[in-house]
Amino acid sequence: MHARNDGSTASADISGRAARARRLKAREDADVAADPRRISLLLAGIRIANGLALVFVPSLPERAYLGPEARLPTARALARFTGIRELVLGVGTALALNMRAHAAEVVAAGALCDAVDAVISLTAPGLVLRTRLASVTAIAGASAGFWAASRLRHDLQEATPFRSTLPM
Repeated sequence: MHARNDGSTASADISGRAARARRLKAREDADVAADPRRISLLLAGIRIANGLALVFVPSLPERAYLGPEARLPTARALARFTGIRELVLGVGTALALNMRAHAAEVVAAGALCDAVDAVISLTAPGLVLRTRLASVTAIAGASAGFWAASRLRHDLQEATPFRSTLPM
């Protein structure tokens, strides 16, 4: 059998290489999206931004959660308490990731806070609907945080050589 040399073979080869390049790029994009460090940094950035807003202009984010109740002094004070927590968790996460020290534990602590927020938002009696709907973001943050913490712990264990705990 003789190969045709009319350009169709070359064009098929080029389109095959282009398809492989697209698949490789999609795989690389998926790897980046599933990178626990990047997800943890994203969560840290969201916490820092949310914390700053809650501390310095508590009525803006709280209005989204509480509606007209956000004007009450108690609501503003609670927003500031929560804002400081978010700032500490966000900055702590960023520092732990940067120093590569206890990152999994710090990310898990933030995820635990989000999980508790979700449970309270869903179960506390007398909350307005918009507060209950906010539990969706808490559930998302908790899920992403627990996943990232688990992956960070797994990656650390793979990178750390086996050390015997037996006395020598």
